[in-house]
Amino acid sequence: MHKKLVLTLAIILILLTPTISLIAQPKQVTIKEWLAEVSKPYRGITITWITESTPPSLFIRDVLAPEFEKITGIKVKVEATSWDEMYRKSIADMEAKTGIYDLVYVEQDIIAFYAAKGYLTDIRTFPKKLWYPNYDIWDIFSLKYYVVNDKILAVPFETFIKVYAYRKDLFNDPKERATFKAKYGWDLRPPRTWEEYKQIAEFFYRPKQGLYGHVAQAATHPCLFYEVVAETIFPTFGVHYWGITLKRRASVEEGGSLNSPAAVAALTMYIDLLKYAPPGVRTYT
Repeated sequence: MHKKLVLTLAIILILLTPTISLIAQPKQVTIKEWLAEVSKPYRGITITWITESTPPSLFIRDVLAPEFEKITGIKVKVEATSWDEMYRKSIADMEAKTGIYDLVYVEQDIIAFYAAKGYLTDIRTFPKKLWYPNYDIWDIFSLKYYVVNDKILAVPFETFIKVYAYRKDLFNDPKERATFKAKYGWDLRPPRTWEEYKQIAEFFYRPKQGLYGHVAQAATHPCLFYEVVAETIFPTFGVHYWGITLKRRASVEEGGSLNSPAAVAALTMYIDLLKYAPPGVRTYT
């Protein structure tokens, strides 16, 4: 029971750290003062979290967790590893009910699976005394994606922003620009379509110089499809997979698009681009 209460404290610290300056009032107890007081019965307890190794999770491990331990006396063990290893170990722990991990990293795409198995605890069942005063958890804009059967099963703490990174020195080089325009008929600049992206990737693919035009997380792993293809390429082709099942809006016949010409074009583009990536791209996660 103590660990269950402590999890609330850890979650609250993670949630409030970037926002406390916005909600704190002059006479209100600070988050640190509140944590120090409410955590007294749980000093010396250890909570264990397994997570995919990402910049936000490492920030929690290296910055927030030590601060939390200093304030509360509650030890925090963070096991940051690959997604595959994290998923395997957390599922094995929950299936066997060994209780090794108190907190687990869960992808929003598959949280319903965890809910169906009864693996996760409704955060709202934690005692109200362990909720920071006046903090509204529903203020988190994307919380609805973590509510299953009216139970809050997780809180978001990171997102994967899709960005286009390029070398400014190459794009601004007069000789490169002239050669590119002569070959493709348009001025070299960041692409606006996948076809433009592909032409730029082809142009800068020079393996003998150690220069490649494309990179991807192309290792075969559970996240490959929905993180890389479905979230990055599919939407730009008008293909969506959120909220579907095999019988609901998956195929064209069911009002979906996963077997549509647009989906084929999207997957073809993904595969074609790999030829412009480094030779080890199929091991990248």
